[in-house]
Amino acid sequence: MKKNKKAIAFGIEGFVALIIVLVVAVLLFLYVQRLNASTQSSCELERAICRSSAIQQSLALHVSNDLINTECPTYQIKFFENHVEKNGKTISVFDAESGKMVKKFKHLNEDIVNQVVAHELECCWYQFLEGKKRLFSLRGWFSPGSILPEPIKQGPRLCYLCAEISFDESVQQEQFSGFYQYTKDTNMRDSDRTYFNYYAEEPRISGHTEDLAEDIGLNDWQTYFLLFVAGYLEWRPNSFPYFSESPDFNFLKYKNYAVTFIKRGKASKGEELDPFGFAAHTESYFAYVFPVNALPHICSVFKRGAVE
Repeated sequence: MKKNKKAIAFGIEGFVALIIVLVVAVLLFLYVQRLNASTQSSCELERAICRSSAIQQSLALHVSNDLINTECPTYQIKFFENHVEKNGKTISVFDAESGKMVKKFKHLNEDIVNQVVAHELECCWYQFLEGKKRLFSLRGWFSPGSILPEPIKQGPRLCYLCAEISFDESVQQEQFSGFYQYTKDTNMRDSDRTYFNYYAEEPRISGHTEDLAEDIGLNDWQTYFLLFVAGYLEWRPNSFPYFSESPDFNFLKYKNYAVTFIKRGKASKGEELDPFGFAAHTESYFAYVFPVNALPHICSVFKRGAVE
C-alpha cells in the first residue's frame, strides 16, 4: 500500500513537473514570437543561434553569466580589389555595374563596401534583440574577484564586436565614403525599411537619452552618438545640441574597423551623470561601426566572440 502511495505521489510530481515545463515552453514561444513580430531582417538564418542565446539571457532575472561567445561569433570581413571574404570565404555582393549578385567584380567601390558593412550592422543589431531587451552582466565581463575600476562601476560601456573589417593590400582606392547616407537611403535586403530606420529609429532601451532626445528633437540613436561617441572621433558635429553634421566618415584602406554593439549604464536605477551633466539612470543600447583604434575611448571593455 505504501509503495502504491509513493508511486502515485511520484506520478503526480512528475505530472506537475511536466505541466511546468510545458507552460515555460509556451511562455518562451510566445515571448519569442512577440519579440520577432516587428522584426524583418535578412539575418534570421545566419544569426539565429546567437539571437536565441541572447533571448535566453534576457529572460534571466539576474544575469550573472557571460554572453555565450561560442554562439555569437565575431565575423572577419576582408575587402579585396575584386572580391569580399567573410571568415576566409568569398561572399556574394550586389554589383551595380552588372546589376546582379556576384562573387567577383572588376574593382572595389563605395557601394560594395557600404552594402557589406551595412548588412553586418543590421545583423549585429538583430542578433542582440535590437536593444529592446536587457543584455550583458557587468560581472560576466570580468573574472571572479576582479576589482572593477571606479569609472566602470559608475558608468560601464560594454562593447561586443560583431564583425571586424579590414582591407587587403590589393585594394587600389584609398578611401570609401558615404556610409551613413547609404544607410539612410538604402533598404535592407528583402525589406521596405532602410538600414537607418532599423537600427536607429526603432524603439529600444534608451534610459540615458530618451528624455534629452525629445527635448532637442533627435532620435535616441542620434542623441547617444552626439553625447557619447562623436567627441572621440574625427567627425564631431560643429555644435551641441544641433546635429548639423552627419556621423559619417571615410573607410580608409589602411585602417581596421569594428561593427560594435554597446550597452552603456547600469540596469539598476542610480544617479549617474553623462559628460554634459545630465542625469542618466538606466542602461542604453547602441550599435554602429567604429575605427578599431577608437574602441578604447568608446568602450570601458570590449569582447570578441569565437571566430568561425
